[in-house]
Amino acid sequence: MKIETLKTKKTKVPKSKINRVLNPGPVVLVTTSFKGKTNVMAASWSTPVDSDPPRIAVVIGRGSLTNEFALKSRRFCVNVPLASLTDKVLSCGRCSGRDCDKFKLTGMTPVSGKSGSAVWVDECSAHLECRLVDIKTAKKYDIFIGDVVSAWADRKCFSERWLTEKPGVKLIHHLGGDQFSFSSGARTGKIFKTGKG
Repeated sequence: MKIETLKTKKTKVPKSKINRVLNPGPVVLVTTSFKGKTNVMAASWSTPVDSDPPRIAVVIGRGSLTNEFALKSRRFCVNVPLASLTDKVLSCGRCSGRDCDKFKLTGMTPVSGKSGSAVWVDECSAHLECRLVDIKTAKKYDIFIGDVVSAWADRKCFSERWLTEKPGVKLIHHLGGDQFSFSSGARTGKIFKTGKG
């Protein structure tokens, strides 16, 4: 096969922005608690890493209150907000839990999760309660890897997949800075099985 010459114009992506090319999924709110104190933070970098057992990874800033509470409790919860919560999500990303109570600041409601050891954001549409199983370190961030011990979703928004064709069911995707996009609509097509290779 002949390798063709590039026909479309491309622009070089600066190293500091490469993560924005692959940002894998929706913005989430990570909740943690320790000794009666709770915290919530916005996170753009989270992803599934295994399915049996269900395992996810979320990137949390080193030195943050969320990082501290997750390390001490060995638990965290990933909550998935919809677009109607964008301003509240943005507020959670703009201040440290060491400096403010983000639940009071945003008016969001912390509630006990189903496993008994997690805190949910009641206004969110899905909740993945996790037990911390591993941490990988990078320069400024830690990658928290957790086994999902309990998962719950609003049936009006999620039924084996996000129902983005329904009005109001729009996931938040962070594009960088104060820029966001929102998923909407759903496409159906022929289902295929992946092969080896």
